[in-house]
Amino acid sequence: MRKLSSKYNRKLYKSAERMIASDGHAIVSLVLYAPYKTIISVLLLPYVGVYCREAQEFYKKTLMDGSVDEQITDLRNTIKIFSGKYNKTEKAFLASDNDQDEEFRGKLRFDFTKTMNIHYNLGVYFDGGGHVIGDTQLIAFYFSSVNVDTKNGSKEVFELGKKIGIAIRRIMMLAKSKAKVNSNKVYKELKVGYIDYNTNISDELFVYTEDKGINLLFLHLLGMLGTSKYLLREICGDNTWAIRCEYIILHSIWSMFKVTERHFEFKDGRNENVDKIGKFVKKGQRFFPSELRNCMMHYDFVHNDVAYIDEKMYRPDIPFYGLVETCVGGISLTEYLAKLREYEDEIEDFLNSWFKFDLNEIKWDL
Repeated sequence: MRKLSSKYNRKLYKSAERMIASDGHAIVSLVLYAPYKTIISVLLLPYVGVYCREAQEFYKKTLMDGSVDEQITDLRNTIKIFSGKYNKTEKAFLASDNDQDEEFRGKLRFDFTKTMNIHYNLGVYFDGGGHVIGDTQLIAFYFSSVNVDTKNGSKEVFELGKKIGIAIRRIMMLAKSKAKVNSNKVYKELKVGYIDYNTNISDELFVYTEDKGINLLFLHLLGMLGTSKYLLREICGDNTWAIRCEYIILHSIWSMFKVTERHFEFKDGRNENVDKIGKFVKKGQRFFPSELRNCMMHYDFVHNDVAYIDEKMYRPDIPFYGLVETCVGGISLTEYLAKLREYEDEIEDFLNSWFKFDLNEIKWDL
């Protein structure tokens, strides 16, 4: 990638700014008017955090006071846990499991029932086709990461949402775009249900019952994948924000697979599942070059006076303006997404094989 001219630098800046405005419109429209908007909003919290954090970095401005800015940064950083140390990640999700266990055990009316292990501490969400799209323990982890106490009711959650809304409005003002959306937009109908589980009764949900930590971790990865594939893609189609979220989620899964492979390779030696994870790690290398990852996480198409989009490949009429074509060997975004989604489908099949979901048990009274 060559040094760029000031004219092309300005063109890339304006392109990134248009994308910030477009992504902001998509987020606002989605959380205001989409079906099941409350569930969708909380499942997408980290990715909205990425938008707010990275748009703010693009403009090099502080848009909110220190405590709010820290919360938004912490939301964004919940994604980073999937590329950290395995033991730290497992510990965080086991802590979320324990907190939910204590909370729902405490809601039992009679003290003598609290030792009977009859409560639920995990809710798994499904779409109308029976695909996992998220779970309550991952949502609880998001909220605890930004010090929102859901035990005190919805007030703190509402306040967090309001702060994020103000941040998005200010970003849109910087992008010289009104945060106005079309309330008449017709979204595709969705059906969302759930099944409650007690994770202390491991054989009800887990195929491999000996290790709760990795089961919870893989459940969260499966839910993240489903949020992208069965919520965002179905509702939004292939707009830039939905694709950006899809990329970030799959990069997070790939990163966690790398961490998991190393952990179990040294802990237990090779086994069938470690070998499968290793194959996903190897296959995923072609999808996640560092330049593409940087631009999917951040909005700036320029770093150290070097353009991430080759000027010869720049096109104002395609999503990401030629970024994918530059970073992934010249193939088109359409070709890239087709191959990425084949990879995604394989991962989904693997993750589903870890669980025993009885779809007849889904409750649809949300």
